[in-house]
Amino acid sequence: MRGTFKYQNLFSSHQLLYKKVYRMVNEMKKKVIHSLFFILALLVLLLPVLKITLAPAPPQTFNVTVTITNSAPNITFVGVNGDTTEPFTVAPLENASRLVQVEFNVSDGNTAGDINDGTVRVQLSTAITTKTNVSACVLVTTGVNDKRFNCTLHFEYFDQNATIYDLNITAYDNSSSKGENFTTATFTYSVLTAIELTLATLQFQGVPGAVGVRPNSDIRVRNTGNDRLRRVNITAYDLNGKNQIIGVTNFTVNYTNTSSGNVTGNGTEISFSNDTFLQPVNTSNMTLFFTLNISPTLSEKTYNASKLWSITVSRDKA
Repeated sequence: MRGTFKYQNLFSSHQLLYKKVYRMVNEMKKKVIHSLFFILALLVLLLPVLKITLAPAPPQTFNVTVTITNSAPNITFVGVNGDTTEPFTVAPLENASRLVQVEFNVSDGNTAGDINDGTVRVQLSTAITTKTNVSACVLVTTGVNDKRFNCTLHFEYFDQNATIYDLNITAYDNSSSKGENFTTATFTYSVLTAIELTLATLQFQGVPGAVGVRPNSDIRVRNTGNDRLRRVNITAYDLNGKNQIIGVTNFTVNYTNTSSGNVTGNGTEISFSNDTFLQPVNTSNMTLFFTLNISPTLSEKTYNASKLWSITVSRDKA
């Protein structure tokens, strides 16, 4: 009996231990479950924060555009009147016009077909004179990307002589893009000093003893060049009529058409000077007014100059 009781007590002790362990395990399970629920709940709460904190930055977008720009014409200078070496010099033609031919290349990256032929222009200019091609420029040759043009400019004999003409060539393409070539001090229009007289013979007619006889027509001096003339010089010679002469001291001359004038001397030059004489313009001329006093002792006949009278001009002022 005592032995049976002993085993019963041992069994009871084991049961108590088992129950105790079981309770402890259950408690631990509950704590673990509670902890898991807590962690899960915490994760649920922290997930948005963790997502914001740990996630990569959102992508940034941008646009891409491509603009194809137009290629403006490019002008390459070639020459003037067939001369390709600078500086270029053109001489005026007396009392006439001079044609100046300017030849050059125009190229375009969008092919030669993009060059607008009608817009090609050449200009030569100073502060006083401006010359532009008188008509449309002539197309000489055409390549893949370039064209060669020849433009004609019209210079008058009285246009300004200068060594600082500016040369400006322009051309546009079909998109109105402008190409330009501007060159300074490459073109010279040289000086031309020239005059012409309106009469080949100065004719007087009068009776012996006549005073202040005027010629049939006054003689005019015309500037047919582009020089700025300020001095007019006259050299006169005696007139012979067989055994008699009319000395040039019987003649007077002036440019103001007054009653008195400079007395000429045989073979002696007399001069007039004025800043307004014979400036280089289309209507530049001056009139010389001669008078003659006829000696009463002269016979009735024709008297001719022993030597041709002469008129010269210069730009110098006395």
